Amino acid sequence: MHTSSFTLCTIFGRGELAGCKSPFGFLASTSDDPYGVRTHVIAKSPLHAYRFIGTRIKSLKNTVPWEGMLTRALNEKGLAFTYSYVPCHEEKGEPRDRLEFSEGLITRCSSVAEAANYLGSGVPEGCTGNWMLLDASGELAVVEASCSSSEVLMQGDLVRTNSWQLLSTPEKTNVAKTGPDPILTASSDSRLRRATSLLGLESTVDEVMNLVRDHEGMSYDEPEYGLSICNHGKSMGTVSAEIVVPRQNALYYNFGRPCGACDRLASWGRFHKFVLSEVRDGILTSVEGRILGTTAIASADLT
Repeated sequence: MHTSSFTLCTIFGRGELAGCKSPFGFLASTSDDPYGVRTHVIAKSPLHAYRFIGTRIKSLKNTVPWEGMLTRALNEKGLAFTYSYVPCHEEKGEPRDRLEFSEGLITRCSSVAEAANYLGSGVPEGCTGNWMLLDASGELAVVEASCSSSEVLMQGDLVRTNSWQLLSTPEKTNVAKTGPDPILTASSDSRLRRATSLLGLESTVDEVMNLVRDHEGMSYDEPEYGLSICNHGKSMGTVSAEIVVPRQNALYYNFGRPCGACDRLASWGRFHKFVLSEVRDGILTSVEGRILGTTAIASADLT
């Protein structure tokens, strides 16, 4: 079973437009990876571009398609994104750098409309999947992006795991429905159903934290990759969890499983709030889970 080819994140979004269940806008996610992969928090001020805070992928021993890319981010204009991977078997076309592409989204775009346009013509290999977007106006959207095309859905509440619900491509049947591996497909389908049923009237960050701590579907003898949102699979599972609240200018980050369990990797068991306007540029957490705080590593080390 080639679990190193997949990341099976669960992502939630709530906008702040009329018709939403709650005025509290957020993006929330679990970052699920092989246990040789980590996320860590960075802040960066590119020249002539928007400053941002986000989480970047770092492979310690597993090789993953999304190595190095930003998967969650918030910029100074209040645009935020989160992401879940969907494998894509199209012709790859011109190679593009995944980190440069994901940074370009958060440093060049200030609204959902601009970000959807940025993603509209397709994404690099390793960046295919569901890009969930929320901006300072409260507008929420998901862009399902393959290597050459995309579909956009704008809605008050959104959930995605690791399949496309809109995008019509030849690989959709092979990947999203029958799947390259039945365990991985079963997990994506289970988490999508559960996440959809959970998303309700959350009005505080504490209530949002409960979404990503959910264990429905977890079994005593977990498979290589489990069925629950907070995932305890044997070879891959939840390595961090994130909540982005543009209204607060904040990224909440939990290293390890958000439930606090320390099986297979350490966990903070709590979320640390990083406010973009209050942190220094640099690496803010290590891949071992240390908070570097005001002694953040210089921006030159982010390249």
